Amino acid sequence: MGSFAGGVSATRRFVWSRFRLTQTLRDDGPILTACTFLRGFDVLVSGTANGELKLHDAYSGDNIELIGAHTASVNLLQASPWQGGTPGDQLLLSSSRSEVLLWRADGWDTGPLFTWNGLTRGRFNPTASQIVGVAVSSSPRQACLYDTSTSVLLSTLDEAAAAAAAGSGSAATAANAASGAAGGEFVRGTASACFSPSGELILWGATLWDPRVPAPLHTFDQLSGAGAGGCFHPGGSEIILNSEVWDLRTRKLLRSVPALDGTSITFNSTGDVLCAWLRRPADDSMAALLQPKRRRHALATSFMSMDARSYTEIGNVQLERAVLDLCLDPSDSYLAAVAVDVNGGMDGGVSSSVRLYEVGRQRPVAGDDDDSDGAGEESEEEE
Repeated sequence: MGSFAGGVSATRRFVWSRFRLTQTLRDDGPILTACTFLRGFDVLVSGTANGELKLHDAYSGDNIELIGAHTASVNLLQASPWQGGTPGDQLLLSSSRSEVLLWRADGWDTGPLFTWNGLTRGRFNPTASQIVGVAVSSSPRQACLYDTSTSVLLSTLDEAAAAAAAGSGSAATAANAASGAAGGEFVRGTASACFSPSGELILWGATLWDPRVPAPLHTFDQLSGAGAGGCFHPGGSEIILNSEVWDLRTRKLLRSVPALDGTSITFNSTGDVLCAWLRRPADDSMAALLQPKRRRHALATSFMSMDARSYTEIGNVQLERAVLDLCLDPSDSYLAAVAVDVNGGMDGGVSSSVRLYEVGRQRPVAGDDDDSDGAGEESEEEE
């Protein structure tokens, strides 16, 4: 049994240490800021700093459609689970700093199904029957749950309740809540909330909620990256807050993973591998990409793959460009990364692209590379 488990782990590490750049989608228009796949791998959607949505054929790279969606930069895109069927069976959430839109994947011409003004960073529950987002102008801050079939408000989570609950706990926890960590990145304006794999719980910043009850269940201490928010592990028993991993059942710290400090992460479909990249600037400004502290980070111009069971690094892919967003297709065969060239930023020549990688494939040798933007620049660290 041990040798079988070891073989599975070795295979996982072998596959996720290899990323072959297949194509680069460039655009001379506004800076690209976010991406996600639709209909499996068929369509790649990217968001722009001008609030547009761009649809690309993921196979050919051809532009399919340009949609004027938001009046501000798109900071998050999320597609509902795709089980096959017609394009209209899939939904897409697009978010800006003050607006969340719900789209049907075949209804671009008719506009969004619903618009939630004053909301940011909307996310689906596992069945896409609800969304959660954070109100940007309420006081105290609130996270709001809405029904995706009616747009009706189902529940609100209140920052004041989280602070009160934290105040009755440890001093460190209370301090985190008072500084805004209880509700995500409040001070910096990039609040985030997400559902658990079961859809029954919500993590809002460092605070765990059951939306069926008015008070939070628990506020975790944030030992690093205060206010950075976190996510659930797909296995359902762990929470990752910046670089710390917590046991969801006992609420105790399991481990610290320094390589995850300051990063955003996404998991593969089986939950045994995660990909991490440096968290986007809180104010979505391109100037922030040039800050010396950010440029010294180990993932300033790359992304990495990591074993999501042992939390050991598998590979690192160097782009020589800042990574703003990253997504995997449902089959884990392809990865897309939004890359911004910060080297040209000092003289105003900022450019961006979406880079498409095939997972588990070696990069081509010199001479076989037909990508004009230098696929040969990509590298991976192998065990």
